[in-house]
Amino acid sequence: MLLLSACHTRKYHEPKDIYMPDMEYSRAYDPYTENPVFADNQSSRLPVTGTIARGVSLPYHIPQSDSGYAYSGTVQNPLHVDDSILKEGKRLFDIYCAICHGANLDGNGPLYKGGSGPFIAAPANFMAGATSALPAGTIFYVATYGLRNMGSYASQVNQHQRWMIVSYIKSVERDKGVSTPEKEDSTLHALEAAYLSTLKGGAAPAGSKTASK
Repeated sequence: MLLLSACHTRKYHEPKDIYMPDMEYSRAYDPYTENPVFADNQSSRLPVTGTIARGVSLPYHIPQSDSGYAYSGTVQNPLHVDDSILKEGKRLFDIYCAICHGANLDGNGPLYKGGSGPFIAAPANFMAGATSALPAGTIFYVATYGLRNMGSYASQVNQHQRWMIVSYIKSVERDKGVSTPEKEDSTLHALEAAYLSTLKGGAAPAGSKTASK
């Protein structure tokens, strides 16, 4: 009876004896409060310039700017593209992209309908015209940040899925004989310099977006 009585009155969520109280009751610091552990006495701070968050791969920290847009044209698709990637890329494209860009990637989706649809601005045509020559990295960049009438799709499809969509677009372009011209070394170096200047707080050079095309 004494044993049962003792068990009944004991608070199970508050053990009587704790072997290592420092681990049981950790000292938490709220954001934006003083924290003596760090030299600057702060609990929250901006990431170190040039570093990448866990789970995020290079170079997806490209800033949204003219020089970032220009540099995106030098970024290569990191995926090992196979049939499964292309199949999933097509599925995602049909869900998120075809309504504007068209199931045939010709920029004539249901929202445009040759100019008779709800949208009067023609979406990008990946089969002909200037947008058919966009590098894979630039398509990824625009899907991430948006451009002009197109908004960002970063919240709808994650990084891996965006590259799947890009892989599908470039695959269809290749099948249709649409090629993306390679950038000259001098242009590549200029874009890299502009991008690095942006990371260091420098101003983006004028016309860098034009150079990417």
